[in-house]
Amino acid sequence: MRRPAESPLIAEHRCIGPAVFAFTSRHGGISRPPYDSLNLGLHVGDAETAVDENRDRVIQILRAQDRTWAEAEQVHGGQVAIAPRELLCAQSDGRAIAAGADALVTAERGLVLALFFADCVPVLLADEAGRAVGLAHAGWRGTAERCAANTVRALERTFGIRPKALRAILGPSVGGCCYEVGPEAGTAVTQTVSSAEGLAVSEGERWRLDLARINALQLINAGVPEAQIEIIDRCTCCEKDTFFSVRGEGKVTGRCGAFAWLE
Repeated sequence: MRRPAESPLIAEHRCIGPAVFAFTSRHGGISRPPYDSLNLGLHVGDAETAVDENRDRVIQILRAQDRTWAEAEQVHGGQVAIAPRELLCAQSDGRAIAAGADALVTAERGLVLALFFADCVPVLLADEAGRAVGLAHAGWRGTAERCAANTVRALERTFGIRPKALRAILGPSVGGCCYEVGPEAGTAVTQTVSSAEGLAVSEGERWRLDLARINALQLINAGVPEAQIEIIDRCTCCEKDTFFSVRGEGKVTGRCGAFAWLE
């Protein structure tokens, strides 16, 4: 599979050896407001026919026709599925869904890992040798469950990839400038790292969290070298004209897609 074609549908793409990461914008689809226009989420109330067409457009841009598209159920937890062996539900439309999981890992070429976002942190993990790739979804609950670090462990346990050989890319997500949460979330997230100074700020009963950098600290604690972690520093809330954002728009909005695969 070749890299994504240049297109307004793709807001960011990066490569780690033969591993490719792509993150979509909200533009170039057919969904109507409030899902305008490239909503890729089937669970948010948008018309299924519109989502199907939007996904078809992304598949064309990614040059992923006739490839299996593996998804996770995304329950805001820390479970990692090995795709496609542990996928619990295979569908006839070329998609496979891992029930109960928020992260996927695979060593299979021709398999596209797909997760969907509207502020949470997408985390790509891969080694330059192209032995395997992982993709994780980390909101505050997933961060509290150490989903990204669990993905590091799954890559080591399943494919023998040492954490020090991994590189990570953290995609667009809500920034510390815009992400305010209650004490439950603030306490749960800060307990996962030894120090979150400046990344989790208590303001009375509210907390302001920098989820991307807290996830980066979790990756470092899991053994990924700091120099091998890239944070794409784009706040989905500040850029709600480019990305879908629950914080910026409310709960009724669409979802961007994060995709990872091995060429």
